[in-house]
Formats: sequence, structure tokens, C-alpha cells
Amino acid sequence: MFHRDGVQKLSTSNTFSAPNTTGNSLFFASANYAIAEAIIYDSALGTTDRQAVEDYLGQKFGITITH
Repeated sequence: MFHRDGVQKLSTSNTFSAPNTTGNSLFFASANYAIAEAIIYDSALGTTDRQAVEDYLGQKFGITITH
């Protein structure tokens, strides 16, 4: 799953392909958003774990998170 600002944007049925298949890189790009940090797990997180990650990032960047 892919979440942005606490809102699910893509489901588990979506797949991602790295542009460089010889390395371990993944390319993120956005014309509308600055991506400060990406956290990637090898499986989907449940709601409690996802909210814990959101809380961590909120504290790190001084952003108030509401669930």
C-alpha cells in the first residue's frame, strides 16, 4: 500500500518497478510535493503499525498527526 499524508493512495494490487533493475534503487518524483523521507517495508503494515510510523515522522518533522 502507498499512503500520502495518512491517506491510502494505492492498494496492495498495485506494483512498483525500480527504473534501475541492476541495483536496489526506487525512484520517487513529484511535481507537487517535496518528499522528505520514504520508509519502505517488505510487507503491508497494519493500521496500528502504520499509525506508529506516521507518529514517528510527525514527531521528527514537527507535524501534528491526527488519526
